[in-house]
Amino acid sequence: EWRAWLLAASAARHLNDEAKAREYASQASQGLSSLETKWGAEPYNSYLTRPDVQHMRKQLDEEFTSSR
Repeated sequence: EWRAWLLAASAARHLNDEAKAREYASQASQGLSSLETKWGAEPYNSYLTRPDVQHMRKQLDEEFTSSR
């Protein structure tokens, strides 16, 4: 789910809808954070080491930075 929000944030940014980009990026961040609660620390931290997840987290950081 967090990946879908990230995709939506990216699309909104490309459409110059900064308010929606911020909103969607926030949803993506919250969704990612909620995984730790659902999965526990060890599986969550293991998930964060995946290269694809690291790439998407970098994108998420860029959404927040470019949308502020």
